Amino acid sequence: MTDLSKVYYTPVTIASYDGDLNRRIKPSSILKYQQEIGELHLDSVGLKYSYLYDKGMVFLLTRAMGIIYKAPCFEDKVTLSTYSCGPKGVNFIRGYEFIDGDGNVLIHSVSLFVLTDPQGHNILRPSAADIFDIRHNGSIKEKELPQRIILPDGTKKEDERVIRFTDIDYNGHLNNAVYADIAMDYAPIEMSSAPLKRYDINFLGEAKLGDSLDISTHTGGGDFYISASHERGKCFTARLVFDVK
Repeated sequence: MTDLSKVYYTPVTIASYDGDLNRRIKPSSILKYQQEIGELHLDSVGLKYSYLYDKGMVFLLTRAMGIIYKAPCFEDKVTLSTYSCGPKGVNFIRGYEFIDGDGNVLIHSVSLFVLTDPQGHNILRPSAADIFDIRHNGSIKEKELPQRIILPDGTKKEDERVIRFTDIDYNGHLNNAVYADIAMDYAPIEMSSAPLKRYDINFLGEAKLGDSLDISTHTGGGDFYISASHERGKCFTARLVFDVK
């Protein structure tokens, strides 16, 4: 049996390149750390990326949400934890927490993944992973799951953004952390300079090298919405909630 039911921990020191202009951790860095600890967790039980790839499987992120109670800052030392909650429908659920030295949860987040084939990224049934006989944690409540983002009326096109070489990851498409950077870059500065309290991202379609994204946005109160589409359809939608005074 492959046991993914135990919580996996790793120490993290927030680096200079993780911070925004106010030294707070950027949402893209949150996603990067989560991506890395997820890989470490799988590797610890013998399911490293290259092994799964050779078996004809890769995990791709489909939705992510995070609640930021207090953003860690540059030089802060925290503990990052993750746990696998198993499949629900076609998605696999994984939770994360950034924890300070006193045991306080600074960030709580949940991501959904689908299992696909490495070449065409066609979705596989979760039962394809039954060959590994995985035991999961199963501690996520329904209300904590990332939800579908519905764009408000009045969302309008603002810009176009071309996907460049450094946007692409080892799966051959726009890396999940770059979506968060794009969202933050288009948020009005009076919002993006305020503390971010929550993010939700729906990953709807792959963006590849050379793709041109039509960027649409909507701002209301402390909420910022963004969506991006290319010639093949929707790419992503996101909602950022800022603590705007």
